[in-house]
Order: sequence, then C-alpha cells, then structure tokens
Amino acid sequence: MNTSMLSIALAAAVFTPAWRESYSDGQQVALAQKKPLVIVFASGSNAWSKVIRDQQPSPAVNQLLKDRYVCVFVDTAKADGKRLAENFAIAGDVGMVISDRTGSLQAFWHQGDMPSQSVAHYLQKYADPNVVVTGTETTVTPRNSYYQGGVIPVQRSFSTANC
Repeated sequence: MNTSMLSIALAAAVFTPAWRESYSDGQQVALAQKKPLVIVFASGSNAWSKVIRDQQPSPAVNQLLKDRYVCVFVDTAKADGKRLAENFAIAGDVGMVISDRTGSLQAFWHQGDMPSQSVAHYLQKYADPNVVVTGTETTVTPRNSYYQGGVIPVQRSFSTANC
C-alpha cells in the first residue's frame, strides 16, 4: 500500500508545474530561459485550480505549464498581490496573463475562470516559438460605445514591462 501511495505522489510531482510567488523573479527566469510567463491571479491556497472551471487542471495543462512556461502565482488576498492585479487590470477574483517569450508584451489576458480545454488552447498557442505577439488577445468580446460623435471602439493592449 505504501508503494502505491509513493507512486501516486511521484506521478503528481512529475506533472505538477513549479509556481513562483515573486513576479520579478519569474520575469528574470522567463527571460533567461526564453520561455513565456504565465501569471495566475487568485486568492488563497491552491489558486491555480480557481482559474480552471473544471474540477482540476487536465494532465495536458499541467504538462504544458511544467515544460513550456515559467509560472507565477499572485495571491490577491495580500496587499502586494492586489496591487499587482490592479496593474494588470484584473479587477475580479481570478485572472490569468500570458507574456510573450521576451517578457515585454502581453500575449493573452483573461479575467475569471475558464474550462481546462480553453486554458490548454491558449497555453499551447503561446508556447509555440513561431507565434509572433503583436498585441494582447483576450476572451472578452470587444465593446462599442456610442457617443454623440459616433462609435469609438474600445480596445485592450497591455505591456508587462512596467509592472
């Protein structure tokens, strides 16, 4: 029985990404390793699971994170975490940001949770070294606001350089 418990624990360790709690350390490691940075904003323990709408992240998501990303968890229950979330325009309880490989551009921004399949899609897309990031993709539908002078499209584009 102890052998099977050890096997399960070892298997979980093999597929579980390492989460950093320092955004600046994550940036430095991502730049050195030429990997994109994924930042998860949530409060409390086991926050990564709060971004995934499903019961838990799929093994494919965990493997992508472990192999192709530098992962940072920002605890929004703490003052510093809340401030960093505000810098990234994350106003809700949960959010996720993916940078490009240089760490200077935001490739993807999302506020709220998502199905594991959607998270896997975006992680796969921005882990691809052939993807060129020119702006921030988001799952939020663009909104047109009508003012007296006509339509002014509202667009979102962020850089992680000053955060």
